[in-house]
Amino acid sequence: GYKTHTDCVVGSQEKRDRFATILIYLNDVSDGGETIFPELNAKVTPRRGRAVFWNSMDSEGECDSTSVHNASVVNNGRKIILQRWYYYHTFMSLGKRPPVPHLPKRQENQPVVNCDHYDFGSCRLYDEWFYSHLKDYRRQHNN
Repeated sequence: GYKTHTDCVVGSQEKRDRFATILIYLNDVSDGGETIFPELNAKVTPRRGRAVFWNSMDSEGECDSTSVHNASVVNNGRKIILQRWYYYHTFMSLGKRPPVPHLPKRQENQPVVNCDHYDFGSCRLYDEWFYSHLKDYRRQHNN
């Protein structure tokens, strides 16, 4: 599962938040894994090819608190999604990656697991190293 959250910050003046999200389910989930919008009393069951799109901000760039959502725990199997965020305003680092650093050794096709470090977060499986993974790796290995 994934904890209840918005894709924007309520009351933020920066306007650098996610304006809209599209989430596409790439497989069926037989039990659990629903995307739930508690303020809207809506629930989307993962089915292959199904997509859900929502706005997180209004036309003035204010976070819409009714866009709060979560993902229920997958009780059987796994959920695979494709997700794209759209931002209200572009900002300097959006879409830019830092220079490619020296990568730690890993086995061929070895995924990277990244877990959120806050209450009721979740872990995700990635097939490439992200900058935050490298920072954590170096901190743990004093490199």
